[in-house]
Amino acid sequence: MGKKFSGVAVQEIEGKARRYAVEIVVSLMFALTAIFSLIWDGSMLTWAIVLFAVLGIVGVWFAHWVDKLCSSVLNMAFRDKFVSITFIIIICLCSVFVPIVSFAVIGLMAGKAFHFHSSECGNSSSKKFEEHSSSEQKSASFDQKKETVHEESENHKNDNHEDIPKT
Repeated sequence: MGKKFSGVAVQEIEGKARRYAVEIVVSLMFALTAIFSLIWDGSMLTWAIVLFAVLGIVGVWFAHWVDKLCSSVLNMAFRDKFVSITFIIIICLCSVFVPIVSFAVIGLMAGKAFHFHSSECGNSSSKKFEEHSSSEQKSASFDQKKETVHEESENHKNDNHEDIPKT
């Protein structure tokens, strides 16, 4: 009699690949960037570090814009199967041939992440901005609700009730 294998089904692998697609792609990008930045010339590594630092600073100062940009790019990239495969191929090619671009993206996202995490822990300008803008939005929505209720009550007062039949 034959042995029964207790292997992993193809459907399980596909399910995990779909569930962890972003993590797999980013890990692949990190690995390829690390390997090929060491293979290429030393001057590229120097420029990669400089670009990483500069875009890290940009990510800290413009964290909200970077967050919107990254989320829109990822939403576009993983919307369709063909687009996501094309996106993964482009990321792999950039990591192999131009690892400096990968360092730039990593620096931008690292600056954004550092900004958001530090604003959760300490007293940051973005935290003050978020509190100020959320309080303005709350007061604006409260004023709109108050005006709507006032207009409805005025319309109700002015209603003659002519359409209601008298008995």
